[in-house]
Amino acid sequence: MHNLTLSLRRYFFVLMLVVSGAAAAQTPVTVVEYYNKNIAAYFLTGRLAEQASLDGIGDFQRTGVTFVATSATGANAPLDGVCRYRIDVPGSPFSSHFYGLTADCALIASLKLPNFSSEGFDFAVETPAAGVCPASSPVPIYRALRSLTPVDVPNHRYSVSLSAYQEMLTRGWIGEGAVFCARSATPATP
Repeated sequence: MHNLTLSLRRYFFVLMLVVSGAAAAQTPVTVVEYYNKNIAAYFLTGRLAEQASLDGIGDFQRTGVTFVATSATGANAPLDGVCRYRIDVPGSPFSSHFYGLTADCALIASLKLPNFSSEGFDFAVETPAAGVCPASSPVPIYRALRSLTPVDVPNHRYSVSLSAYQEMLTRGWIGEGAVFCARSATPATP
């Protein structure tokens, strides 16, 4: 009987490790959008320490846009990691950022672009199939690009509503469609 009790304890201990590991892999992450008024550029981050730093810098203001993703650490299918690349703008003190799925980032890495620096994975999301998000992550995240101009740095904006995305397109940004799917989102504050 003593051996059976010990075996059961070990089994439940291992089961608790497996369950807690699975839960850790699915840790929610709140991704926050910022706007830098000095360079008229948007920036996202799911990194808490970075959010705390940006909240203390006057040039960066929260727009009110947030969405819920999952921690990239230990995320499993159907989640796909979202990596972040810093893009240094030649001849400028400013940089921009690109967020992409694993396949996007593998392509960027293979091109060995000198002004692109990997900053690792920021969070994980589900991906749309033919532009439609699954029920488990029903909110499409749309990506639009503003190209480099003599007065603007290149910038991507990730919109959590179709109307915000369409507004970016009317401003002349290039639409890239729904690229991520989030569990939930909060639109910009007026």
